[in-house]
Amino acid sequence: METLTEFGIGLLLAVPEWVVIEYSLHRWLMHVRRPGWLRAWHTAHAIGHHGKWRRQFSRADADYAGERDPSYGVLKSAPVWLAVGLLASWPLALAFAAVGYLHGVGWRAVHREMHAPTGAWWTRTWWYRLICAHHEQHHRNPRTNYSVLFAPLGDWVFGTRKP
Repeated sequence: METLTEFGIGLLLAVPEWVVIEYSLHRWLMHVRRPGWLRAWHTAHAIGHHGKWRRQFSRADADYAGERDPSYGVLKSAPVWLAVGLLASWPLALAFAAVGYLHGVGWRAVHREMHAPTGAWWTRTWWYRLICAHHEQHHRNPRTNYSVLFAPLGDWVFGTRKP
């Protein structure tokens, strides 16, 4: 039972972690030109993705559907969950890694639906409409609204939300 409790606590703690990870990667890696291998993030996102969708937010073109393996989220959060495992407990670490994976699954589905819609049932929910409008504003002004899946939480915290 203790392990299950630790896992549950880890799930709750991992959500704010992912608010910060999602926001930080988007704002400071994808929107700032960096040297070396980090430049690929900026080139693919700020130049490629925003270059195509700069002023127009298309929901009818599958050219950029945000295809990423959901396990990518586990890799992005590895420093955090490894530290949690080594310093606290492995059930907590597993919860952090699980939320990373679930973020990858959710982000992939949501971002793909924004740019190449399939008409999924959840696109009619208030939550999807909120994050879709938030993301559209980001495409109009790339210096605002960096949060995607957890929109607008990260932008409220960091002061970059623009309705």
